[in-house]
Amino acid sequence: KPVDAMISTGSQSSMISLKAASHILDIDEHTNGVSSLGSMIINNEVKAQRYRFPFKTLTFEGISIGNPKIEIADTGSDSRKDPLLLGIGVLRQLHLFIAYDENKLYLTGAEDQ
Repeated sequence: KPVDAMISTGSQSSMISLKAASHILDIDEHTNGVSSLGSMIINNEVKAQRYRFPFKTLTFEGISIGNPKIEIADTGSDSRKDPLLLGIGVLRQLHLFIAYDENKLYLTGAEDQ
């Protein structure tokens, strides 16, 4: 399913909020395959319970990453439209080119280079 995403080079992990995962992907803490990762503090202020789900693929316009490690975090956010945060774990599998003049981001798979 299509999901809005945001790039975060400062985050090792990729993450989506529990509310967004539930609304967009029909995945919550009770879904088969979901396992608890314990809790964490986000930005030194929000305590969040973390979960893992065995996602099969993450695809960007034809570029696929198999078995991406994406955490699901219960941050208490009420927004169903929180973006997927793409951390370094996923980004290192891609080559990115930011064309500021075109207001576009170009991607290729890291193995394509």
